[in-house]
Amino acid sequence: MDQAAAYEAARTDAEQHAVAGERATAQARLAFVRALTDPTLPAPPTTSTSPTSS
Repeated sequence: MDQAAAYEAARTDAEQHAVAGERATAQARLAFVRALTDPTLPAPPTTSTSPTSS
């Protein structure tokens, strides 16, 4: 598993467990790794961490 795949897995795991801080950290690391390994790739999608009102 390369670093980008590892950070994608970490981000997905954090999203499933609703851990906003960990998700943000994984997202930042994923963007950094992608920028260094293949700058032609688009930035990973971001997700909103703000609570929704019902």
